[in-house]
Amino acid sequence: MDAFIVYGQPVLDIAAIFRPFHWGYLLLGAEAGLAFFWMARLVALVLISFDLGMLILDNKRGLSLMLSLMIAFAPFVQWWFAINGLVEMLVFGFSAVLVFNQYLQTSDYGRRARYGVIVAWLGISYILTFYPAWLVPISYVMLALVIWTVIRNRKTMRLTGKDALVLLETIVLMALGLGYVFFKSKDTIKLVMNTVYPGRRVGMDTISIWSLFTYPVGLFSAFRGDIPNSNVCEAASFISFFPLGLVLFAFNSLRRRKIDALSAGLVIVSVFLGLYCFAGFNETLLNISLMRFSMAGRALPILMMAQMLLLFREMAIARDSVKWGYGILLTLIISVAVPYAAHVYLGVYYTAEMLAIVFALTLSVSLAAFFIGNNRYMANLLWVCVASVTVIGGLFVNPVQVGSSEITDNPVTRLVKPIVEESKDACWLVENSYPIINSIMVVGARTLNSTNVYPHMDLWKKIDRDGAYEDVYNRYAHISVKLVGEETCFENGIAPDQFVLKLNPDDLPKLGVDYILTENNLQKLNTESVRFDRVARQGDYKVYRVLYEKSDVDPGMDGSDG
Repeated sequence: MDAFIVYGQPVLDIAAIFRPFHWGYLLLGAEAGLAFFWMARLVALVLISFDLGMLILDNKRGLSLMLSLMIAFAPFVQWWFAINGLVEMLVFGFSAVLVFNQYLQTSDYGRRARYGVIVAWLGISYILTFYPAWLVPISYVMLALVIWTVIRNRKTMRLTGKDALVLLETIVLMALGLGYVFFKSKDTIKLVMNTVYPGRRVGMDTISIWSLFTYPVGLFSAFRGDIPNSNVCEAASFISFFPLGLVLFAFNSLRRRKIDALSAGLVIVSVFLGLYCFAGFNETLLNISLMRFSMAGRALPILMMAQMLLLFREMAIARDSVKWGYGILLTLIISVAVPYAAHVYLGVYYTAEMLAIVFALTLSVSLAAFFIGNNRYMANLLWVCVASVTVIGGLFVNPVQVGSSEITDNPVTRLVKPIVEESKDACWLVENSYPIINSIMVVGARTLNSTNVYPHMDLWKKIDRDGAYEDVYNRYAHISVKLVGEETCFENGIAPDQFVLKLNPDDLPKLGVDYILTENNLQKLNTESVRFDRVARQGDYKVYRVLYEKSDVDPGMDGSDG
């Protein structure tokens, strides 16, 4: 299997240079590697976000630290912390902006050439997170930051013909790096691009404009996850206090009689993403903007990130406070509007106490935002709010875990491990759903229906010769299996990345299954050609060896590597 390109697993290959957070696995082993992967990404995100804050917030350390915590411990980041490369996108993207700013501030072409190499490495690493649903919208935020750095340095930067050589160096290095990876994984890329999901996914669906006020859910989702028609991950976002940033931008721009370039860029990105999410783009604009590779639900949290950056930027460049009368009036309006809109969108989720917390936080942050210009007490108030959001909305999402025994040493793995050690090449089927389907791979079990990051088309066509169900299984998928007495069929799951295989035991020889992990009694499904022999049991879980009585198929030869 090609485990590198689609779902960045630690792979011993020269291309691992573009996956620095995987180096721990390759150098330190599984447990220490997991610890490094987890903590190094968090530390890097905090530090890089702080440095970005120092750049865009006029070197104000307090606000920069607040911003870094609001980014690193945002519910969106924490709920998606380990998958889809989100943390890496932010680390590499923010780092590229910082390096580009350094490039513009030096006239030493030796240093500029080195910066070009670093930008190429960061660019490749960013692209190889390979999750365009976030890559594309995040790139628009990064573009606004890059354009602002050019505007910021326009009076002092010096560009000559040598810069074209540095640009060529960067492009060539990126082409070589990406070319190596894409050439090596060309078959996988072709396969993925031709899947129903995510290959043919086109981001044309829109969402309700009230979803702009989904973000308060993140304050409570670590403690209450019963979100209507969604789940904690899908509902997670940045706590942006929208529309506070927009209101502050409009009010301050009128008072200054001048529009801040960075704030304007973030507003433009927000409007662009908002139109995509709530009105939708036609097919031409989808293709030109590359937003066809995203979805409204994926782009919305990035819009909220832009709004959070806008809020902090406007607080940082405020020269004096808003007049008390205006400030109090705007604070009250926003503080009432946010919990009201949150209740309109997800009223059955919130209790009165939860809405009171949203009101109190919005009131406090609004007061701080409007009066932080020349009132030092407002900074303290803002710190209290940031600490509350960081702890409640982010810190409690992921538990503190020492070692990996929860994954590697549990009743299920202890049940399966002795059998795997005796039959290392045996093919396993797990009669269950996600995440149990992935649980026994950690002890080396070749699991046929583990999460398939790209479809095993040749295998599934053995039980679907006419391709009737191709649109069901031709996708990235968590595969649930249920053995049944009727004809084999495939069914769509409750989400685009799931499907259910209802499998008749007589089709097991075609898949080459040797063992099945299940909670059910499979002996009731014995047929003339297939019998199930229970070989182990632990609690509710049982392991059956599949015995083929009258099959010409050699079990184990046609199975997936998992």
